[in-house]
Amino acid sequence: MTDVARTYHPATRFHQDYQLGEKFWTPGRTVTEADVVIYAMVSGDWSPPHTDADFAENVSPWGRRIAHGMLTTTVVAGLLSGRLGYMDGTGIAFAGLHFDLTLPVYIGDTIHCEVEITKHKPSSSKPERGFMEWSITVLNQHGEVVARGTWELVVARRPE
Repeated sequence: MTDVARTYHPATRFHQDYQLGEKFWTPGRTVTEADVVIYAMVSGDWSPPHTDADFAENVSPWGRRIAHGMLTTTVVAGLLSGRLGYMDGTGIAFAGLHFDLTLPVYIGDTIHCEVEITKHKPSSSKPERGFMEWSITVLNQHGEVVARGTWELVVARRPE
């Protein structure tokens, strides 16, 4: 960290501000047609279940178009890192994830995350950092679990 004054989001938290077992919830976000099209353009994944309404309705097992699984994961990342503001200025690294997609997310679904801190420890080699694991459950507007997993994070510790 430089000696230049940093401006943090009002919700910014350092590693010491989190507690093992702590739970929190993200706001919701609706997955839109534009999200699916933009994700298809960026990723190059134009698979029919996502981008072909006729195929999705008449051939796919879901009966309508679904969001890409990785798009869902990306929206979750935005909910956790962007919308909460907890790690604005303190998030150092996204260290890993395990994520299971349990139900499709449809265009028009609104998802939110329920999070529990399941691992929390300072770094043994770099005292300015700490590690956390977040257990994440993603739910749609009907309360159905559409995904769940764990995210590993490296977060700055408050300077002493």
